Amino acid sequence: SSGVMRPSAPQPPRPEVDVDGRIAPDEYAHAYYAAEIDLWLYWTVDEAKGLIYLGLKSPAPGWVAISFAPTGPRMKGGDILIGYVDEGGAVRVRDDYAHEVVSHAADAELGEGTDDIRAAAGRRTPEGGTVLELVRPLTAADPYDKPIQPGLMRVQLAYSEVADFESYHTARVQLEVDFFTGEVKPVPLPSTAPPP
Repeated sequence: SSGVMRPSAPQPPRPEVDVDGRIAPDEYAHAYYAAEIDLWLYWTVDEAKGLIYLGLKSPAPGWVAISFAPTGPRMKGGDILIGYVDEGGAVRVRDDYAHEVVSHAADAELGEGTDDIRAAAGRRTPEGGTVLELVRPLTAADPYDKPIQPGLMRVQLAYSEVADFESYHTARVQLEVDFFTGEVKPVPLPSTAPPP
């Protein structure tokens, strides 16, 4: 070998995420399968636009949600994006905050909060599951939002069999995710014992 290095072929630019309720192969920069609850999380960070594009695919027909940086106990302190597809096919989404250990409310209802979901789409799958796509700013737009920055961030994912914003989750999982590099580490769920 002569030691001459050939430049690698340039990678084609990744197509922009199409927020249409359908997740195409390679549409998102990163994907993680939470096997223990059969849920997919997809994401792309667009630093130039200051946005994160999120896709969630659950096996259940009810709500599906992602919670950023809960402080605990349990879900408390989490910045939650939650949504579902109703019987008529309409997508319902909310930007929530876990103001209690086992309860959350819309940011806009908590005072000083705003709904910071910039775009959303979803559908029910032929298998009876739910696909939800969401877009939100990387920066915190109100006191109930958590900034999405480089480094590992605590994340909870959950879904329900019921299409509303209040029903108890069917399944949930906790992770640490670096949304910029794609690194994911499973984390044990916090205790389900009632607070003292």
